[in-house]
Amino acid sequence: MSASTATPARVGGGLLLVAGTVLVALNLRTAITSLGAVLPQVQDGLGMSSTVAGLLTSVAPVCFAVVGVTTPALVRRFDLRTVLLAAMVALTAGLALRSITTASWAFVLTSVLALAGLAVGNVAMPTLVKLYFPDRVGPMTALYTTSLSIGAATSAAITVPLGAAFGGWRAGLGLWAVTAALATVPWLLTLRRPAPVVAVPAGVEHRVVALVHSRTAWAVAVLFGMQALNAYTLLGWLAPLLQDAGWSERGAGLLLGLYSALAIPGSLLLPVLAVRRPDQRGVIAVLVACYVAGYAGLALSPGAGAVLWVVLAGFGGWLFPLVLVLIPLRAETASGASALSGFSQSVGYLLAALGPVLFGAGHDLLGSWTVPLVVLTLTMVPTLAAGWICGPPGSVEADLGPRSAAPAR
Repeated sequence: MSASTATPARVGGGLLLVAGTVLVALNLRTAITSLGAVLPQVQDGLGMSSTVAGLLTSVAPVCFAVVGVTTPALVRRFDLRTVLLAAMVALTAGLALRSITTASWAFVLTSVLALAGLAVGNVAMPTLVKLYFPDRVGPMTALYTTSLSIGAATSAAITVPLGAAFGGWRAGLGLWAVTAALATVPWLLTLRRPAPVVAVPAGVEHRVVALVHSRTAWAVAVLFGMQALNAYTLLGWLAPLLQDAGWSERGAGLLLGLYSALAIPGSLLLPVLAVRRPDQRGVIAVLVACYVAGYAGLALSPGAGAVLWVVLAGFGGWLFPLVLVLIPLRAETASGASALSGFSQSVGYLLAALGPVLFGAGHDLLGSWTVPLVVLTLTMVPTLAAGWICGPPGSVEADLGPRSAAPAR
């Protein structure tokens, strides 16, 4: 690829690219949250064991890590628009096929196909922002992270009623293939325009493997992993914890919904605010403090003060849009952003996969939520340390120096 940066006006038109960005982001969690809403019905309908159901709930971060690490290589070899189109086609096929399968093993395999599409989309999005919108990193990151949050919340909320209206859980899951198919349209249309070029200094390409030598890359990866570990753990275990504290199933579900909904204002605000200041350490410290206060409250008084503790934990979850905007900010080029996105999300999601399993195992072993919450609070130490490293201005290219100067192919 040559060494200039594409602009929205030159490639595909700004509105078409924005529409494509929004539609991809809206679909980046539907395969996960729609399944969570109807998992008991899926188990009954397919005769699925609890072991297989547990595998389904934990396979997402593993798939994100394994497939995500290959995405920068795909972006180097193919047009980014083609990569995103292929990701949405895989998602569409996976969602459609799993809604008609009659065997548990086939349901798992088709879910993996859908998740592979999501994994590619996850890593490609920061590259997309850096490539097409280098002067609007904050607003565009806000737009796509907010769209992601809205898509996740909507699919969780309406999959059950959609299924009831159209004939059951298969229809509820399968209808999300329609929204995924819609996300292919803008990218099909942009392929009619000239291909973009990725900014690469002196003809240099950035490989994911090179980032093992970057202090900034490791810090972003740990920050991404710790925030994802905490988010996945709370999404999986907050409702059972609150029910054990005396909340009804409905009340606990509403508080879980509150925790999830708080991601939307964070997605709108944090990326825009982050690009206005060169150093993010103060913001990271405040969000870490919110998590710590929320966990302390849930450990000491999960009944009466639960609303406050959940709100504080929800504010802590604003680390997600912050770390996503750090990916393009801590890379000088779209090629660097692609490599950093693949590296940080692959390492991060592997870390995240441990959280829900260990948290639940700790509760089963000890019969209490207190110690698991203490351990979750301790994860804020590496979170803050990583934020202190990648929060100030810097870039992976600056870390690598001469190491980044590998011949392009």
